[in-house]
Amino acid sequence: MAEQKEIFLTVDVEDGINILMRDAFGIAMEPTARVVGNVERLLALFEQRGALATFFILGEVAQFYPGLVKRIAAAGHEVGIHGFSHTLYSRMEAPAIREEIVRTRAILEDLTGREVTAHRAPAFSVGPANPWVLEVIAGAGIRVDSSIMPATAGRYGWPGFPREIIVMELPSGTTLTEVPLTVASLPGVTLPAGGGGYLRYFPLFWTEYCFRRALRNGYAMVYMHPYETDTEPYPSRYYEAAAARGTVARLKSRLVQAGKKSVIPKLAALLDHYRGVPLRQGVPSGPDVGSPRVPMASAFPGYAWQPPSPEAISFPMVSARP
Repeated sequence: MAEQKEIFLTVDVEDGINILMRDAFGIAMEPTARVVGNVERLLALFEQRGALATFFILGEVAQFYPGLVKRIAAAGHEVGIHGFSHTLYSRMEAPAIREEIVRTRAILEDLTGREVTAHRAPAFSVGPANPWVLEVIAGAGIRVDSSIMPATAGRYGWPGFPREIIVMELPSGTTLTEVPLTVASLPGVTLPAGGGGYLRYFPLFWTEYCFRRALRNGYAMVYMHPYETDTEPYPSRYYEAAAARGTVARLKSRLVQAGKKSVIPKLAALLDHYRGVPLRQGVPSGPDVGSPRVPMASAFPGYAWQPPSPEAISFPMVSARP
């Protein structure tokens, strides 16, 4: 039997209910315990298939459910940072972004007893409008980042960004290894592939086709959220909030479960064909990595590499642990 090819397996650990209530309806609430069951569903599948993943965990989830973080780490998976509150970096200033990263890193390192240096921005919210965020990420002690979608995809995306693992040489002199998300090119369009709604709504053969093409030239990556496996109706307060906002919101609320029943079977099929591995297993980091080095200021001239307050990123590399 031919040896299984490897794909990166990544999970953004957040509670879909509390984020949706906040972002869609302006109602603040704590992450619900459903995030625990949703993650445990994935942990069981990964154990069955002998797969390991990188779990990018929100600080607020780690704070409310510390046992979940410990179970993820105890199962051998890599733990990374997904910000603290899932506020988009495109809506934040540099000091607040740094605070979210450093705060979450401290929580995760305390719970796991391990150094945490991998990161993914909430909703891939790093792009041409705020490339200076990469300086903030690197300055907070992150060595490997996976925040950039090299395509236009609604509210996020960085079209024209390299589609390979690169070492970004940032204008400040620091470096950061970037692992962009997998995309697929069709005549006249580039689409995300292998994660989120693209995994839920598109047929499995499309994802398999995209992965075969991606693996010819490098790597392929699954990205997903635990709530995408949650097929139970959301709490009544969610539907009540939607109904209070009119017909359109009520109709959209009924689409929240669309495609979710297909996610676990699709993942299982992918992991029967490929071996899922965490980023740490296939991404080198450090001064002597073999990935191409890209001077970002010259590769993307005219981009804003300084945040609104330049002094906000004038800090030394830090460790969240004493």
